[in-house]
Amino acid sequence: MRKRSAFSLVEAMLSLVLASGALVAALGVVSSSAQAEAHAKSRAIADSLVAEFIADATGTAFEQPGSVGSFGRGGAEVGATSRAAINDVDDYDQWVESPPKDYGGDKRADLAGWKVSVVVARVSLADPEGAVVTYDSRVKRIEVTASLNGKTLSSQTMYRTSAWDDARLGIYTKAAAVGVKSDGTLVDILDGAGNVLSGVTGVVGGSLDTVGGAVGGVVGGVLGGLGGLLGK
Repeated sequence: MRKRSAFSLVEAMLSLVLASGALVAALGVVSSSAQAEAHAKSRAIADSLVAEFIADATGTAFEQPGSVGSFGRGGAEVGATSRAAINDVDDYDQWVESPPKDYGGDKRADLAGWKVSVVVARVSLADPEGAVVTYDSRVKRIEVTASLNGKTLSSQTMYRTSAWDDARLGIYTKAAAVGVKSDGTLVDILDGAGNVLSGVTGVVGGSLDTVGGAVGGVVGGVLGGLGGLLGK
C-alpha cells in the first residue's frame, strides 16, 4: 500500500478557509486598535480645545469694564471675529468657531471638521446648575463644547462670579439676594425674573445688598449651620 505524500483538494481548501478566518480576525483586531487610537487622539484634541476656550473666557473681566450689570457684546464687539476683540465673560455667549481659530482670529487648517461652541448665562448662586435667570445674579455659567463632524467629544462647565473683580477694583457691586438656611443650604430669595419669592422661611442673612455682605452672610450661615450640627 502506497503512503500519501500530499494534501487532498479538500484538505487544501479547508486549510485555506482556516487561514482566511485567522487573517480576518487579525485584521479586525488591527482595525479596532486603529479606531481606538484615532478616537483617543480626537478626544485629546477636543479636551485641549475646550480647556483653551474655558481659560480664555474665565480669564477676562466679569462684565464690560465700567458698565455694571451689562451682558453680551456691544459696540465694536458686535460682529467680532476673533477672541482678541472681546474682553469680558459674557461676550463669549453664543460664540462659535468652525473650524476653531487662534486667538487672533486666523483659521487653523489642521482643525478642519472641528467646531467649538460657547454658551454663557446668568445663574443663581443658590442653584448654579439650574435654570437661567434674567436678573443680574453676579454669577455666570460658562459651557464650552467641542465637536468633530457634528459629534460632541468634549464639554466642560465653569462658573465665574464678580467677587474677584470687585475685590481687585475695590468696588463692591450689588449682588442678587441669596439666603442660607440653618442647615447651611443655599436658597434663592428671588425667582428667575428677580422678583422676591413668597414663603421663603428659615433663611439666615435674609436679603443681601452687596457682594461683601453676600459673602459674609453665606459664610456665616454655613458656619452657623455646621456649628449647630456639631453641637448636637
